[in-house]
Amino acid sequence: MDISEPARSLAPTLHLTVLAALVRTTHPMSGRGLARLLDGKASQRGVADALKHLVSQGLVIRENHPPSASFRLNRDHIAAGVAELLGELKDALRQRCSLEVSSWETRPAWAAFFGSVARGEGDENSDIDIALVLCSDTEPLAPEWTSQVERLAERTQAWTGNRASIIAFGHDEWLDSTESLVEEIAREGITIWGHRPDRRPR
Repeated sequence: MDISEPARSLAPTLHLTVLAALVRTTHPMSGRGLARLLDGKASQRGVADALKHLVSQGLVIRENHPPSASFRLNRDHIAAGVAELLGELKDALRQRCSLEVSSWETRPAWAAFFGSVARGEGDENSDIDIALVLCSDTEPLAPEWTSQVERLAERTQAWTGNRASIIAFGHDEWLDSTESLVEEIAREGITIWGHRPDRRPR
C-alpha cells in the first residue's frame, strides 16, 4: 500500500487520490489548493485533469468564481460513500491495529506508529513502523508476548501489503533512553493503543 496516499493502492492514476483529498476537506478548494494539499505528489495539471473527469461523473461539484473555480465532493452522489472510505484508509489501519492490540492477553503500556507512516510519507515499499512500550511487569521474551507481536506483524502486512517493522522497549528503557530513535518516537508517535509514558527529564 502507498503509505502516503493509500487510494493509489486501488488505481495508479490521480483520480482516486484527488477524490480522497477532497473527502478530507471541509470547504471548497481550488485545483491549486488541492495540489498543495497533496504536497508535491501531483502536478497542478494532473490535478486539473483528474478534477475534470470527476466533475463529468458528478462526483465533484465545480463552483465558478471567475477567473478561478473551486471544487467540492458531491456528498449526495451514490458513490460518495466509497469516496469517503478512500479518505479514511489511514484511520482504518490505525483502528485495526488498535483492536488487535486491545485483544491481547498481555498488553503494552503504549503502542504507536512512527517513521514514514506517522509522517504521512513513504510508499508501497515502505515498512509500517510500530513501537511498543512494555509494562514494567512484562517479560519481553515470554512466548505469549512474542506470539502476539508476531501476529500483529502478520496481520499488518495482510491489511496493507507492507512489511511491519515492530520494535519493543522495556518500560525503564523507554523512560531513560537517550537514543535519538526513542526521542523521535516520543515526539512523532501516533497512538494506536494505550497512553504514552512520560519520559524522565534529561
